[in-house]
Formats: sequence, C-alpha cells, structure tokens
Amino acid sequence: MLTLLACMSIGAFLAAAPVRKDDTPKGLDVIRTMAIYLTRGTGQWIAPYSSSGSPGSGGPDAVGLWFELAAQSHVLELTVVFHYGDDVRPHSKSYWYWHPGRREVQYLEVSPGGAIRMGTTHFSDAQTFVTLTDSIGPDGQTKPNRGENVILSDDEHLTTAFALDAAGEWVATNEHSWERVPESDRKSK
Repeated sequence: MLTLLACMSIGAFLAAAPVRKDDTPKGLDVIRTMAIYLTRGTGQWIAPYSSSGSPGSGGPDAVGLWFELAAQSHVLELTVVFHYGDDVRPHSKSYWYWHPGRREVQYLEVSPGGAIRMGTTHFSDAQTFVTLTDSIGPDGQTKPNRGENVILSDDEHLTTAFALDAAGEWVATNEHSWERVPESDRKSK
C-alpha cells in the first residue's frame, strides 16, 4: 500500500571507515515514506481493471486507490473504489499505522462481505514496500498473502499480489500498474 524521504545512516563504524547510507526506510520511517509518496498531489491513483470478464460485461472499467492521512498523520487510510464510466463506487477500506509497542507498521483491511486482512508492512529496498497479511474470510478460513509495491517514478507504481501454492512458494496472482490521478481528474471523496 505508502514512502518516507528520510534516509537513515548507519553509524557504528571505525573512525577511518566511510559512513554508509542505507536508503531502505525502517521503523516509523516506513509509514512516513509511504504516506509522503502515496498522498502527494491528489492522493488518488488509477489502474485498468483486469478480470476474466470481457469489457462491457458489467464489471468496473478501472480500480482506484484514494489515500489520505488520518489521526494527525499517524494513520494512512486507503479507500479502494471501482470506476464504472463516470460513476465511482467505494469498495473497501484499509489502514496502515505505526504500532509503538511492536515497533512496526501494521495493516488492516476491511472488505465487503466481512472478510478482513491483517499483517505488517516493511520496505525490502528503497523502492519496494511489502505487505504480508493473513486474509480471514467470514467463515474463519485464513490464507496468507503477500503484496509488493514497487515505486517506478513519482507518478507510477506497480503492485503484485502473491498467494502461497501447494509447495509453500509465493506465486503471483495479479498485478496492477498504477498512475497518479492529475488534479484536474480528481474525483470527490
């Protein structure tokens, strides 16, 4: 799902050794980095909707992400919307927040029909944030999930969703290429 511009430098080196910068956000910088990147400008992103249905089959034309900061910038809120032509319909809500006791960024998604997704988010490198979750259906069944978001530019990122296969390996299940919505095209919330 978010990107802090601060870089952490690693100190504990011998005086003669050069100081190395680690550009991978850690700790509280994870949520700050995500928030700065995802909410900048309109805070809205769009991707064509991909499904097995054919165009015009009644499904959405595109999916949108609407990000905003909440709780005095301690929470990054995401509303997922579906675009049907000019009609925009909210679908689900997600939240990233810093858990001060666990010292990690946690994720919670609430979907229509009663399913929830809970987990944590971290950066694997300076351009990629990874969310590891358990998806819990209304029946109580739990499935692990992995989402990787790669920042491609100021106005583009790529999301790949993964599920575990029978051998316990992560397999890509779908992908969305997101573009930031220009201010002139911004939909009201």
